Amino acid sequence: MNADYSSQRGALVVVFIGIALTVILPIDPDKSYEITYQINGDESGPVIETISLTNGTSMEYYPSSLSTASSRTKITGKVTDVAETN
Repeated sequence: MNADYSSQRGALVVVFIGIALTVILPIDPDKSYEITYQINGDESGPVIETISLTNGTSMEYYPSSLSTASSRTKITGKVTDVAETN
């Protein structure tokens, strides 16, 4: 993810997540998973969010809003945990 704006001032950024699921074992469509991820670039520190994955393909999450200190702030994200919920 990357934010690039022409203004030198900070910016309000809305982050929509796209995840490519690369796994060694197949995902069981009868189980649900919680995918925790971290977004870096917000001026108050890392933002931790969670996506719910059900039926092997259905994801539920809400976009994140960030305030950056500069319009040139690099926004990055990474998955930090995947947990089976049932």
